[in-house]
Amino acid sequence: MKITLSVTKDELLALLSKATGAALTDYVIIKTPNTYFANIAAKLSGMIGMGPITEHTSFQTDKKIPAIKAMREIVPGLGLAEAKSIIENWSAWSAAAKKRNGLPTIKGDYYSGFTFA
Repeated sequence: MKITLSVTKDELLALLSKATGAALTDYVIIKTPNTYFANIAAKLSGMIGMGPITEHTSFQTDKKIPAIKAMREIVPGLGLAEAKSIIENWSAWSAAAKKRNGLPTIKGDYYSGFTFA
């Protein structure tokens, strides 16, 4: 099903400002081929109160448990062991997620010895 929304620039700025908690005056829409990773990273960043999360982010000790909990909320059905492995092996998981533009869930997608079934 395809849905088309029509909003004015001012309405979109108001929505984005409310969502980000910042008084935005302009925006740029960038389409990237890795939207899955970007969405996960943005949600994770907001949920654990961390700055921008990139493929090279290393989670400090005080952010690991909140990050694991957040991953389980972001990805329904993700087990504790999988979420822990993702956070502890973030760079490798990020590369696999970017490669697939989705959650690495097929045989052959792996990182640091963790294989998805």
